[in-house]
Amino acid sequence: MVIYLLWTNPASGIASRHRRHKDSKADHQNSHSQQRNSISLEIDDGVVHVRDQQYASHWKGVWVPNRSIQVMSVIEDIHHEPETKIVLPAFLKHSSNRQFYCCFHLNDDLREFVQVPARLDYIDLRYLAELQAAAFECRVKLSEIKDAHRIKYVSFASESCLHSPTLPMTVTTPERRKFEFAVCTKVAYDYLDPAKLLEWFTFMELMGASKILTFYNNVQNATMTVLKYFEKTGLLELIEFNPRNRDGVSVKYTAQNGQTRQAQHDKTLAVRDCQYRLAGYDFVMTIDFDEFPVPLRPFGSINWVLETLMRNNTDAAAFLLQPVLLPPDWRSHKDQTLYHWQYTRGVTIRPYCNKWVYAPAHTWMASTHNVIPKEGYRTYDTPKEYLHLLHFRACKPEWYNLNCSSLSQKQALNDDSLQRFADRMLNKLRKLPLEELVPLASSGFASLVRKDPRGRSKSLDTSLLFDT
Repeated sequence: MVIYLLWTNPASGIASRHRRHKDSKADHQNSHSQQRNSISLEIDDGVVHVRDQQYASHWKGVWVPNRSIQVMSVIEDIHHEPETKIVLPAFLKHSSNRQFYCCFHLNDDLREFVQVPARLDYIDLRYLAELQAAAFECRVKLSEIKDAHRIKYVSFASESCLHSPTLPMTVTTPERRKFEFAVCTKVAYDYLDPAKLLEWFTFMELMGASKILTFYNNVQNATMTVLKYFEKTGLLELIEFNPRNRDGVSVKYTAQNGQTRQAQHDKTLAVRDCQYRLAGYDFVMTIDFDEFPVPLRPFGSINWVLETLMRNNTDAAAFLLQPVLLPPDWRSHKDQTLYHWQYTRGVTIRPYCNKWVYAPAHTWMASTHNVIPKEGYRTYDTPKEYLHLLHFRACKPEWYNLNCSSLSQKQALNDDSLQRFADRMLNKLRKLPLEELVPLASSGFASLVRKDPRGRSKSLDTSLLFDT
């Protein structure tokens, strides 16, 4: 089929093609199909050729034609008004041409589009790698899409949306979730101990997390079993982290290459994606699987802590979490069934490994260890009498002026904040299919949890609300 369209100068900024608005219910149903056949355009001397193609999945990467730019996801910024703003977490070669266009499609007819120039919003230049972590944005006035509820798909073009645009990507629009907080854990890869992972997920659920978002790449089967279980419960959202190089080869992480400069850029980009994908939550916390945010008395949940902090600081964008390091050779309670509850001796490691819990509506940029507030908002420290961030790992050589080699050091402190949650943890863990989730080789974890006499009271589910 050959269709003739009016030719629009791409340099003019916006080119609109509106012909009809389909039934909104049908559009909503179709938007969930990422592999359904669709159409795209190819231009030859002003003639538009229609051919079949598919939609591109988030985090498998779409390369912009003739540009060293790989767009990884497409997310609507729900806190931006009065324009519609689409955010594009992307990888970018530092020296590449950064000019390209977003082709906004308002319905399933991809021959209709609104052409908008993309703008570089952020690039991570702390160190150079093959591809830098970056974020682009494309904005359009509401008057340009007034006959549609929202933008459904976005494709990309280097010169014009009439010239060989990329595969379209479905726009993700975050759901508003008031009075809830979510957790972003960056990228899981290789092997994570199933028993330790079970403890972490169970504790975060106990502390009130409504959602945990985890990207994953090249995860071993034992670890994946635990991740898939919590995905089925609805607590965890798993997104396959699958960037590909220009030759189409997928990036695979291992224990050996997971800390390279390129890997650090990759993880940074995942955190930026979290900022917008989880923007519907009041707060988002970016932490790792070896970090436990522990409320102190009288607080029984992280929600309670955040509610109090926000009530006392109405202009807050984020709250700083300063970690207490608990090295693996400082085990002080060898009789404990649960791994993380064996450690109460630690050391503060400020300024290293600081983390944040931030309000997406008030935050311009959130990375792993830094937050930049929007105008009119500011950051605060979390009072140490409210919450401790316990970090279960060994010291790094690059952490200067920290002596973690022996318990005789003067900086060592006692932190037993986690201990009061042991009974509730055991009670909650017993309700899980431990024998299916943890290999028998893991020191009989399931058997130890089931035999432990603590945490068997039926009143535990409500007792902590009145803990003082």
